[in-house]
Amino acid sequence: VNVVSFVFQPGEELNPGGASLVMRERPFDGYRVAAFVGQHVEPMLKTGTFGFRRGKYMASSDELRFRVNGVGGHAALRERIKDPVRAAAELIRLLYDIPAANPSPELPTIVSIGRVTADGATNVVPDRTFMEGTMRTFDETWRRRVKEMVHEAAAEVDARFGVSTEVDINHGYPCVYNDEELTRRVESATAGLFGEDAVISLGLRPTAEDFGYYTLEYPSVYYRLGVGGDGAYFDSRSAGRIHTGTFRPDEKALGYGVVQFINIVFTVLGSENGLFVAEGRKMVGEALAAGADIERIYLTGEEGAGGVDEAVRCGIVERVSDSEMERMSHLKTPSDMLAVIRMPADGGEAAFPAGELSLCLDGVQD
Repeated sequence: VNVVSFVFQPGEELNPGGASLVMRERPFDGYRVAAFVGQHVEPMLKTGTFGFRRGKYMASSDELRFRVNGVGGHAALRERIKDPVRAAAELIRLLYDIPAANPSPELPTIVSIGRVTADGATNVVPDRTFMEGTMRTFDETWRRRVKEMVHEAAAEVDARFGVSTEVDINHGYPCVYNDEELTRRVESATAGLFGEDAVISLGLRPTAEDFGYYTLEYPSVYYRLGVGGDGAYFDSRSAGRIHTGTFRPDEKALGYGVVQFINIVFTVLGSENGLFVAEGRKMVGEALAAGADIERIYLTGEEGAGGVDEAVRCGIVERVSDSEMERMSHLKTPSDMLAVIRMPADGGEAAFPAGELSLCLDGVQD
């Protein structure tokens, strides 16, 4: 029995990430998970296109927090203070130098401070300064080393400025790793359904997703759904940017996203069963010639087409209405014939150009 599960999780934007909480409950134990699939909108891609990257795709992420404790006082009496603001500024500089030590520069490293709080005044230096930031890496060994370097930078600042820095590194998401073979299959299925131009190759992305927890345990693919519109809407970048109040995705992309999910389900589970869909009389005939076994033929037009006479005699032809055929078809203009076939074990599907055969579950289903 094939099972398609939808995962609804909390807390995707905050450590420890909803995916880690889902995995802690082990909901998929007892199942052989064929694929974990995630889809994320992308306004920099045109509507109707999909972005993929095989292998490492998105960075790991860890949250950085610092409390620099000094001795505050009057800003004009510098000899009497141990300035946590100056120490924090130097710490930021040292942190920003860490990526330069990366032994694999082709894998980006990010150390960034996004919040600094020094609650003094124009003539008052505070007793302490607070900072928060993030670090992103693509390699676990290097990730551990970066954390050590963060602590070393804080210790250096403490020694130079006479302050005491508390360092809190909140371990976050792992990298998002796309299974290379699964991603290749999904790319091929995407090209077969939407056309070659719909498949866009992506680079490494230093943003992070808790989806990485799923990729640690199961074959996974996490891709981008183009929501940037087309024509002038796309050229003017009218869709805006994600995570902003001006984000305006092209809502036509919703349909593409739903169809793509269905396409992937058919690709993954269909290939598990070895069942394919051939559409049109010519394709059905070629499937038979390639040695395929017919599971079922659905027909809206007249019988008597070449290659199906034997199927008719075997009673595996089922007449359906035009609306039923339209529902089952993968084509924009449905044919009057659709066959569910099982290709021989020696790879008879190789006789067909890529994308001509669609994959299915157990026959044709909703």
